[in-house]
Amino acid sequence: MPDNLDYKALGFALSLFQFIYMVILSVWLWNDNKHKATKQSIEDLADQLKAKIKNQDDRLIRVESDLEHLPDHEDMTTIHTRINESAQSLNAMRGELKQINNTMQLMHTYLLNGGKP
Repeated sequence: MPDNLDYKALGFALSLFQFIYMVILSVWLWNDNKHKATKQSIEDLADQLKAKIKNQDDRLIRVESDLEHLPDHEDMTTIHTRINESAQSLNAMRGELKQINNTMQLMHTYLLNGGKP
């Protein structure tokens, strides 16, 4: 080894190289962790969106299933016709009951008057 080697200068150069290396490594690690946190946030949001979409999909399937059991136009026409027939029958019964009531009133009046009209 040469005798005129300056150990102080070599130590300074090594310390300077180590300092620069540590600064570069720190910046690289900071940048990498920043992107890692961003990637994790994006993955978390993606998982949340998948869960919400699955929930909406389940709700849509339930609604579609319920809609399949609702009456269509033809069924509604049949129901309407049956309701109209029931209403007509009810009106006919109302008329008959009115006549029965009138007859009962006449019978009641006749009996109250002792058989005299």
